[in-house]
Amino acid sequence: MTQDYNSPVVILLGSNLGNREQILEEARQSLDELFGYHLLYSRICITPPWGFSADQDFFNQVAVAETWGDVPEKLLDALLRIEENAGRHRSSSVGYSSRTLDLDILYMGSQIIHTPRLRVPHPRIAERRFTLEPLCELLPHFKHPVHGVSNTTLLEQCADPSQITWNVD
Repeated sequence: MTQDYNSPVVILLGSNLGNREQILEEARQSLDELFGYHLLYSRICITPPWGFSADQDFFNQVAVAETWGDVPEKLLDALLRIEENAGRHRSSSVGYSSRTLDLDILYMGSQIIHTPRLRVPHPRIAERRFTLEPLCELLPHFKHPVHGVSNTTLLEQCADPSQITWNVD
């Protein structure tokens, strides 16, 4: 199932409100339409909330596209629209909260982007097991452009004790 993309665009999908499976299915359809082809998707993993408490666990999944030919901020805008269409209402309060859909850009190839609106690679990849587990399912050997090590190495070094279970349909 692993691919060897040279310049992958990697997106983390997450949901812990509503019908999580249906929300992720609709998000996958929207991503496929956005990119113009069927992306590669990891299995869905179920994880406890990270950084806050909530009644429901998250369903998380990684999507990989071969490339994105436009400016990164346009991709961010498109992802924010997909979140909004899924009922996501961003709060002005600081901190994490439950959400119908969260779409995070993890990687855009080996690009390092640091703008007021966007940081790529995602600054907390190495801290989050719920990101690394599905990421390693698809791109275990891809090297983090800042840390210089593979996703597998990041997972081996990850101190996050969260338990991951895989959704089986």
